Amino acid sequence: MPMKTPSDLAPNEFVQFMRCNLQDGTLGHLEIRLLSTTEGDFRYSEGKSETDHHPNVTQIFLRVEPKVWVVDSVDASEAGWGPFLYDIAMELATMQGCGLRSHESNVNEHARRIWQYYATERQDISRKGLPRTAKRPRNAGPLRHMYFKKSPDFTNELKANGKWKECERTITEWG
Repeated sequence: MPMKTPSDLAPNEFVQFMRCNLQDGTLGHLEIRLLSTTEGDFRYSEGKSETDHHPNVTQIFLRVEPKVWVVDSVDASEAGWGPFLYDIAMELATMQGCGLRSHESNVNEHARRIWQYYATERQDISRKGLPRTAKRPRNAGPLRHMYFKKSPDFTNELKANGKWKECERTITEWG
């Protein structure tokens, strides 16, 4: 199934970008979620925590390192929404002067295909090799790079259409 776009969101759906800070105020991690304003829907979230660990929540968790954001995990219950979240994460990382890269070791075959597609098929995405010090197996192919999106098209469209919400929360630990 092709990647979803902002126009595929239902009228009651939106994207939430959350900064999760540690108690000392430092950034713990970032989350991007596809949510709905319909109570009872698994995507419902108006500051409620029941979506935090629901198995069907469509979300991406990111770790911030110097000059790169790392995709720690992606949960997408419907085909096409995972790559949509990757694109948004890449746009946000690029706007912060960073690249987006895969996890060091936790990459399933579906995720590997997404990174391969970014490396070979997407003209709107550039890549740069990771430093030699980065943990990567020699045969990592597209996982040896960090990626940058040339234009924040999805993020701009979401904001322009009122489909974007940003928030912060304090967490006790990363994980």
